[in-house]
Amino acid sequence: MTNFKHYLQTCTALRSLQQCENNSALRESLLSGNILSLDTFFYLLHCSQREEDGTLREWTARSLLLSAEEATVWKHDYESSLRRTKRWSMQLKAPIEARIAPITLEEVLSDEEMIERLSERIEHITPYSVTECEEAREGDEIVWFIDGLETYHLIRQGDEILYPACKEGERLPIEFSIHHYGIIQNTQGKYGIIDFKGRRVHVECMYERIIWEHPLVQCALMIPDSRESLIDIPAVLIDLNSLNVISTTALFDTLDYKNRFIDQSEEGRFHLCRFDPQNNQIIPLSRWYGEIMCDGHEGMRAVRDAQSGLYGYVDDAGGEVIACRFADWSFFNYGHAILEEDGKAFVIDKTGEIVIPAVYDEIILNKTGSFIVRDGTKWGVFHDGELIIPTRYDEILGEESRFFYVREDNRWAVFDGGSVIVDFDTYGDDPYSDLLRKLYGYYESFHDKRFSMSLREYLALFPPLHSQKDFMFARIWGARVQVRACEIIERYQEVLSDPTQGTIGWYYPVSGDIFDFEVELPVVFEKIDGGSVSLGINYEDLELIDHTRETG
Repeated sequence: MTNFKHYLQTCTALRSLQQCENNSALRESLLSGNILSLDTFFYLLHCSQREEDGTLREWTARSLLLSAEEATVWKHDYESSLRRTKRWSMQLKAPIEARIAPITLEEVLSDEEMIERLSERIEHITPYSVTECEEAREGDEIVWFIDGLETYHLIRQGDEILYPACKEGERLPIEFSIHHYGIIQNTQGKYGIIDFKGRRVHVECMYERIIWEHPLVQCALMIPDSRESLIDIPAVLIDLNSLNVISTTALFDTLDYKNRFIDQSEEGRFHLCRFDPQNNQIIPLSRWYGEIMCDGHEGMRAVRDAQSGLYGYVDDAGGEVIACRFADWSFFNYGHAILEEDGKAFVIDKTGEIVIPAVYDEIILNKTGSFIVRDGTKWGVFHDGELIIPTRYDEILGEESRFFYVREDNRWAVFDGGSVIVDFDTYGDDPYSDLLRKLYGYYESFHDKRFSMSLREYLALFPPLHSQKDFMFARIWGARVQVRACEIIERYQEVLSDPTQGTIGWYYPVSGDIFDFEVELPVVFEKIDGGSVSLGINYEDLELIDHTRETG
């Protein structure tokens, strides 16, 4: 392993090269030998993964790593990377094998790609002073704290963190500024929790995964076994305020910000429960089931009765609102769930009433409350108990808006509900775009109504909103919004200047797909310290503010 003190000195020496104008200047400075010896070792990760078709994919991880300890951490992360598959389970990818390979500074400087990697790496190196390097002891340990794309190296002496995670002048992560806690990782790839304010290790680095949903109260930790699914692995729940263990049988990644989680009995049954931090006790919310889905849409979680094997639903309070009488389950969206019986699809509402019987081969839910249905090879639209568009068409698009794009042979038309607003015509290679252009004037007529309609109703007019361009087209990008009662906002009350108002959009580069636009919108709030934070808020909790009425 790399000498610890030498590692600190390497970080400090490389940080001094940040002012190099280009890679040539960086190379010349290092070749001088005054900064680092040319036989100084760095490290690379050579990775391989077997694809589903059997082919072997091989690559070298992008970063150039400064120490064997750092390489060990990255190796662990690569070999345990995760992905979401199927409806709700978290499963491992095909195994990744990573091999640590040393490379000398002299070898780095002889390869332009390696010089570029070193240059990128230098931009994110934590500097250490001469005093800090001198105070480092033989038994000290390096731990890592990762905040987004920034990686901070911390020095641990026993239970103490010797130096802060963020140097003076650098921004504090939002988790620290509110809750003073952060997740750290040691050189064995194990995770723990640091108390940033007290500069102490709050929870020992001994866990394979740590997830928290409500840092003020508790965090979920787990030590996974060899099973592929991680959702059904028991975890340890800890109250960060008291460090008391709340449960050792909670299912991993089921804790939410309302302190609800799924607990498991010795007999393998499950129930929904809640932790009450004031009385330091677990409160059961539901009866025991053979299975409880870890997540619920619109306040409805699917459950499976242990005896009959049939599915029903419980609400957020754990009450059984739909008895276990169905052989299938799915998530609720816009007040309905689509199930199957004997190869036929049917629809239920939140009371369990069947609103579309099992007569269609396929049903697609539209966000306005309509259903695109298929009978054999033909499609139609079902709404409010009747077929408003008969099942006679070859294709119908439009599950994301109130408009339906209908094809008959090679001709297309647009329906608003059951009424034709763009008549059947033959278009070119991209009929969908041509139809949208014809609809533009129709959209324009709704823009002035956006303050008199509910946000849900207004957004239902448009195709999916997945980018800033889409938001601008709908004229809500940058719009001020009033925030109604919202539990997510309550977590941030103490750092927001005005939690009742925000702006739709974000102030930093981010991919639109990190927000689920079916459920929530990205809203930017002003912080008391002058900064900002972007949160995904359920659009049922938002109301557009009409600037014309404010100024008029």
